[in-house]
Amino acid sequence: GAVKTRATIKKPVVAQPEVLPAPVKEEPCGWGNRLSAGVPIWMYDEESSDVGGGVYYDIYHCCVPVNFRIGAEVNHMDADQENALSAAEWSDRNDVNLTFVRIPFAVEYVHSFNEQTRLFIGGGPDIIHTANDITDTSVGGHLSVRLMRDLSEHMGLAVEAGYAWARVDTDEAGDVDLDNAFIIPTLVYTF
Repeated sequence: GAVKTRATIKKPVVAQPEVLPAPVKEEPCGWGNRLSAGVPIWMYDEESSDVGGGVYYDIYHCCVPVNFRIGAEVNHMDADQENALSAAEWSDRNDVNLTFVRIPFAVEYVHSFNEQTRLFIGGGPDIIHTANDITDTSVGGHLSVRLMRDLSEHMGLAVEAGYAWARVDTDEAGDVDLDNAFIIPTLVYTF
């Protein structure tokens, strides 16, 4: 006899489609802003400590650790420096009435501890304006550090501490020194 051999049929290999991992959805990176209201406490080198009011606006880019800030602070105070007394409206007064306005500009480095807590370190120039018995506008500066904690998606709290250099001129007796250390607790709203 004849030997019968069994032929083996090979099944064709079908290429399997390559499975790619799902693309990672990146959060859009863009500009954000915050509005804050605070209570600046100024501890002047040459005057008594005083309290005022302030508003602040921040603009930042979520992908870059830099914050740009502008503010406006105001206070009505009594100055009793010798140079200031020469500008008193009445010669028999022991102090001078000043409306003190500080407009701080800042560029700040931002360090995030986690999703809710950030540290801001920076400074910049300040526009200093006084009115009433001494009316003058000058340029000063400040350095500060601020710690901010988000309480919700939009609301947060912050406290800032720093030092500001400020002087105004009386025209009569020279400069009035308004250098001060400051602490500013604020309520923050993030848009």
